[in-house]
Amino acid sequence: MPKQKTTKPDFICIGPTKTGTSWLYTVLRLHPAIWLPPVSEINYFWGYGRRLPRSTTYRTIKQRIMGDIRIKWRRNYARERWQHYHDTPDARKFQDIAWDLKYLFLPQTPSWYLSLFRTTKIAGDITGGYFTYDDRAIETLARHLPDAKIIMSFRDPVSRLWSEARMMLLFLPGKTFDEVTESAFFSRFDQAYKRLPSYYSLYVRWCKYFPKEQVMMCYYDDLLIDPVEYLRRICDFLQVPTTLTATMQDAVSKKIFEGPRVELPDRFRKYLIEKTLPCVEEMAERTGDPHPHQWLNKYRQMLGESNA
Repeated sequence: MPKQKTTKPDFICIGPTKTGTSWLYTVLRLHPAIWLPPVSEINYFWGYGRRLPRSTTYRTIKQRIMGDIRIKWRRNYARERWQHYHDTPDARKFQDIAWDLKYLFLPQTPSWYLSLFRTTKIAGDITGGYFTYDDRAIETLARHLPDAKIIMSFRDPVSRLWSEARMMLLFLPGKTFDEVTESAFFSRFDQAYKRLPSYYSLYVRWCKYFPKEQVMMCYYDDLLIDPVEYLRRICDFLQVPTTLTATMQDAVSKKIFEGPRVELPDRFRKYLIEKTLPCVEEMAERTGDPHPHQWLNKYRQMLGESNA
């Protein structure tokens, strides 16, 4: 089937939870040469984007007004945008309100998705969840956006799984560490690892449909070491100015969705290292990148100490 060439969005940013995609969305929205939608994760291409049954525009609008399977996310978004327009009268622009209405009420078709990015600026879709999409969904995305650049973010899987568990079990429910059972943590670890057992295999899956020169691998380690340089490398990849504005400079040092600061218990650390070691060994061997090798050396040292 021939590719349906389109120009927007120009880039897709993907990555597992807690790898810095929310931070990147927040900062890149401030870049004067980049346009990002008001929604940080559109989540369109999963299952060809059919989050709702096919229907006419009229029927879809009626369903969404009267109530449907997505009423919760719709109400939350509508409430947030209403508060935004209430608090910032200068933001009440026709094109922004029209975008919100389109996003909330029109059928989610390929033309609907592409119409969300009508801008002369470099446009992007930062949806971390695309990272684990199956071949059919990635092939569909590549057919519609063959020239899109792909930014993939990676993080030491042990710290990532622990950070995700803290967010889901402590931060979001508003609980303390002592209020969550040990079995709940192990169950959370297993569920998260089952969704993402191998970084490298998912990287290879995306490279089946996009040329490697269009794919950028980023590491959360670099974001922690030097967030400004990390951001500049991404801007250079996107071919936009690398000079950061004052508002971008202010946002760079701010953490997004930071969970409770609870040290990783030794019993959890050993369990996570043993579970994720094959993933890290594969990543280090196949990519040759320094960070996976650093993870691997750290893991082996920790396992040696715990078994001593």
